[in-house]
Amino acid sequence: MATARRAFGQKRKSDTVFQTLVTQFSQTSPYGISLTYASRDKRRDQGLECLERAYQIHDSGISWLRVNRLVKPLHAAPPRWPTFLRKVGLADDQLQ
Repeated sequence: MATARRAFGQKRKSDTVFQTLVTQFSQTSPYGISLTYASRDKRRDQGLECLERAYQIHDSGISWLRVNRLVKPLHAAPPRWPTFLRKVGLADDQLQ
């Protein structure tokens, strides 16, 4: 909802929903929260921190990193992105 509202220009409503999501679910659903961070300008570091948490708690969303388009903005966070992919076993050379 936070991402959709933002896409429709409803910034204030998006921010409210986003804050609720982070407060209630950042510890239990960090992969989902990382997608919401990825949709926000200049929030890539927080998105990667959520992915780190997702990896630590074995969040099943991690398995979608290579195919989920919503994660794409986090790719622009070098060198952290390639390092994280390697850590979780999803670097290009690890998949061959």
